This record gives sequence, structure tokens and C-alpha cells, in this order.
Amino acid sequence: MSGTSKFIKEKNPRIRTVGVDPEGSIYYDMFHTQAHGEPHTYKVEGIGEDMVCGALEFEWLDDVMQVSDRECFQMARRLTREEGIFAGGSSGGAVHAAAALARELGRHHTIVVILPDSGAIYLSKFFNDPWMRDNGFFDEEHRQASVRDLLRGKSHILHTALPDESVKEAIARLKREGISQMPVVTDAGEPIGMVHEIDLLNAIVEGTHSRTDTITGLVKPLQGVIDPDGSIDQLRAILSADNVAVVVAGGKCVGIITKIDLIDYLARRS
Repeated sequence: MSGTSKFIKEKNPRIRTVGVDPEGSIYYDMFHTQAHGEPHTYKVEGIGEDMVCGALEFEWLDDVMQVSDRECFQMARRLTREEGIFAGGSSGGAVHAAAALARELGRHHTIVVILPDSGAIYLSKFFNDPWMRDNGFFDEEHRQASVRDLLRGKSHILHTALPDESVKEAIARLKREGISQMPVVTDAGEPIGMVHEIDLLNAIVEGTHSRTDTITGLVKPLQGVIDPDGSIDQLRAILSADNVAVVVAGGKCVGIITKIDLIDYLARRS
């Protein structure tokens, strides 16, 4: 994937590439934290790994999204039932991630999805209702959902700013990416605050900052911090008092969650 990504980015650097990794594989954690957790078994076949592949160069990937066995198999069954596409579990995982990315990006984006395998060899597995039932993929999970669950189906293309960045640069990035706030981080990636578009606007209108000044004086304290293992109820409480929640793991900002992100996640669960 990194070789393909490198090639197409040389043709068009605006293209973003997103990998899909199953729960239990090491690549999702390696991309986001530069260290892999303890691998464990999973049932979807053909994707993921429990050891580092020397040919994979993470610098050519823009994001890695994580999928569960349930999400892979249920989407593969939907592809057959609703679209007449007889594909395997890894294809289901790719489409599940693409659909989550499409919901996040909204209209006027083109998403290309590669379906790597056929469903022909899975007739006795996830295309078989008793197998799905015996493995618990037809029953809802009886556990408290976490922030990590929400992040897993959401793109992690996180846009941040440095404190010595100019007001002009910050405004340009907010406009280009269609966002209203960015975490401000140190060179090591440690979050130190947030910069909001309304504060940039007020600074320009009131004349307290010029476009060439740094954003340092406009950085607001970091609020609404939550751990990836925090519950959805904790997340909802934060969003009730603030516009965004900042997800911090290992001292680094790994994502921000807005109210519409939570609404979308709960709507999909129900």
C-alpha cells in the first residue's frame, strides 16, 4: 500500500490514502502511536499482521482506520444483499471504513475503495447464518461503548497547529480543511491548547493581532480532555459543556470529537 500511495501522490499530492486494519493487528497502533500493542487473534482473513512488514513505509499513508470482525462480515453480507457484489471479509472492512469516511467528509468528495477478494471461499463462514450466530456476530455487544469505539470508525486525519504559526497560516488551514478549531501542539506533539476561528476573527477585527503575528496569544487552555477508554456518557457530558472533546493518549493528541461525530456514531449504533 505504501508503494502505491507513494506513486499516486507523486502524480497528485492532494490524494489521501487510508489504510484499513482489523482489531488484533498491530498496524493501527503503530501508525498512531509509533508502538504496537499486544496482537490477538481475529477472524477476518487477508489483512492485518502481528509483526512489522519491512516494505511498509508509514510516512506515505495519511491515516489508518480500524475495523472489527463484526463490521467486516456484516458489511460483506450487505454488499452481496444490497449491491450484488460477492466479496470477502477484508472487502467488507474496506467498505465499512470508506462509508465511515464518507459520512465524515460529506458531499463533493471521491473515495476509491479496493475490494481485494471474492466471497466464494467464505460460504461456510460469515455467509452462513449459524456460523455468524455461533461466533456472536448477530448479537449486540453487551458492554459500555467507549471513545475508542467512536474513533475507530472515524478518520484520524488530525490537523494541528504550532504556537509559532502565524495568524494568516492558521486561518488558511482552517479554511482549506473546513474546520473551526485546531489543537495547538509542541514540536513533540504534546497538546498545549486550542485555537478557534472565532478568536482569530476577533483578533483581526479588533486589531489586536496582525496576519503576520503568531497565534501564541490566541491559544486557549485545553479543555474537554478525554482518554480513548473514556465512556460515551463521559464524552456526552464534555460535549454538553464545550464544542469539542480532545482525545489525548500517552501525552499526545490523537483526535478531536465534535457533537456531530457523536450524533453520527449513536445513530449508526441504533
